[in-house]
Amino acid sequence: MRISRGTCAVLLLSACGARPTPVPNSPAAPMEASARSTDSSPSVRPAEKMSSLAPSAATTAPPLSSAVGAPSPPSSAGAVASAKPGRPEMLDIEAHLTIEVEAVARAATALRAAARRVDGVIVEDVMNEQPAGATARLTVRVPAEHTDSFLDSLDRVGRLRSRQISARDIGKEYFDAELRLANLEATMHRYEEILKLAKDINEILRVEGELARLRGEIEQTKGNLRWLGDRAARATVHVDLVPRPSEAVAAPTPAPLEPEPTAKLYPGLRLALLTDFRGQKGHTGYVGGGLSAKFSRHFALELDAFREEGAGSITNGLDVVLLTMGGEMYSEFLGSGKRKFLNPYLGWTLGYARFTGKNDALVGITLGVELYKTKAVVIDAQARAFALVFGGEGTHLGVEPMIGANVAF
Repeated sequence: MRISRGTCAVLLLSACGARPTPVPNSPAAPMEASARSTDSSPSVRPAEKMSSLAPSAATTAPPLSSAVGAPSPPSSAGAVASAKPGRPEMLDIEAHLTIEVEAVARAATALRAAARRVDGVIVEDVMNEQPAGATARLTVRVPAEHTDSFLDSLDRVGRLRSRQISARDIGKEYFDAELRLANLEATMHRYEEILKLAKDINEILRVEGELARLRGEIEQTKGNLRWLGDRAARATVHVDLVPRPSEAVAAPTPAPLEPEPTAKLYPGLRLALLTDFRGQKGHTGYVGGGLSAKFSRHFALELDAFREEGAGSITNGLDVVLLTMGGEMYSEFLGSGKRKFLNPYLGWTLGYARFTGKNDALVGITLGVELYKTKAVVIDAQARAFALVFGGEGTHLGVEPMIGANVAF
């Protein structure tokens, strides 16, 4: 059974408080004509009929407290719901604090007691044990009117390291949600009236679908109002408790040490004997000394001068002059030269020799031992064996034992 268009329009306009014009050939025409004869109000034009079908924003809604089912925010419900300029602000207050304490567990207990004194609710309570000491984090919901007194009481818990407080005005958001709830409830009431008169299955299904949508939006809006009211009714305070660092007395910074001096050169003196072996001609002995300059263990320059034994003073002239260069190396199996006494070494020598007015080239080896060694002085004994070649008198051999001392420079 279907409802005629005229009857549906009459019902809609009656719900909106308008006076419809009777529709011709409608079963309700006699009733509408009777109503028109007793009512002197002018008839409603078609444009007015169409506008009356839309939900009206000015429809009065049930009181918010009964619709939301939650306690009112700190400001009065009438003041919040009204659009008057003097409506009190609704503030969502949130604070973050970091406090240094001597004992984290004891400070957390004091903080819980301070929250109970102002009817606060602890919504987070976490404690972590770390090698550097325990830490704790507590989140407290405090009634808005006790926020200042609660924050002041935290000064007695420990030393405040950081503090950040923000307040957001949610009054307009709350008021807009109230208006939306009133409009949704008025619209749902109209759809319920239409549902009572609907006879066609399709109409019933469409109206039920709209009612389901409206109920969902109404519940969502009520939930938003409850959440906004709770945010305004209680401030949220996050508190981090950290251990106070130990106040150890810092040791005085030592004066920077001067870099150790490094030797660039080891100049030295030495005494030597030289024996010249010439085969069948026999051998000749010489006495003398010399100078050495060691730049490193691997390179040195040496100058030696000799006088034949029994030939008198060196001032009478030199018989042999040796100008050589060479180097030595230590054995890792015999201390690597790190001992203070008796460090053996093996080396090479190469240079120029002048024997009794003849020029020769010199090449040979060195075998020695450091008798005493420090960073400042080295005393060693060595022997050199070398061949003298390319001279006018042929090849001959020389052996040179010596003792010398070098100092760091």
